[in-house]
Amino acid sequence: AAKEYGAKHIARITPDCPLVDREVMDKVIQVYRSGEYDYVTNALQYTYPEGLDVEVFSFDSLEQTWQEAVLPSEREHVTSYIRNQERFRTFNVESPVDLSHFKWSVDSEQDLAFAKAVFEGLAHKGNTFNLADVLTLLRDHPELTEINQQSVVNEGYYKSLVNDPPVPAHELPVSRS
Repeated sequence: AAKEYGAKHIARITPDCPLVDREVMDKVIQVYRSGEYDYVTNALQYTYPEGLDVEVFSFDSLEQTWQEAVLPSEREHVTSYIRNQERFRTFNVESPVDLSHFKWSVDSEQDLAFAKAVFEGLAHKGNTFNLADVLTLLRDHPELTEINQQSVVNEGYYKSLVNDPPVPAHELPVSRS
C-alpha cells in the first residue's frame, strides 16, 4: 500500500490493538517528525499498556527490511528487523507513568473478552474514549483486569522466534569482553 500510494512515511497500528489512543499516536508521530529517527514507537520498552502500540517509520526503512530480512519472524513481524538492526535510528516514546503492567492487545479469547468489556463499559463515549477513560474504567471496575491476566505479552512474536532457523555460529556476534 505504501508503494502504491507513494508514501514516504508510515504510521502503523495493528489490528490486535483496538484500544489505541490518538493522543499517544500524536506523541509518537511528533517525535518522528523531528527528523532525527528512522523508526519511533512506544513499544521498544513498554511504559504504556501493551496494546497501545504505535510505530512510525520511513518507507526507506521498510524497503530495506523487505530486501534484507530473511528470518521468517522478520518477514512476519514487519518492524522487528528495523528494531534489531543498529544502523536504524530508533526511539522509544515513554509514558510519564509506568503502565506496562496492563495488557490491552487481543491475542487470545480472554484478551477479546477484556476488549469487549472495555468497549461495553465505555459505550457511552462512542468511539472517542482514550487512555485516561480506560484507566478510569479499570479503577472503577478492577475485576476487568482479571479477565486476561494470564495472557502472554507478544506471544505470537515469541512463537515466530521459536520457528526461526538457528543462526550458524559463524554469523553470531563476537563478544569483546
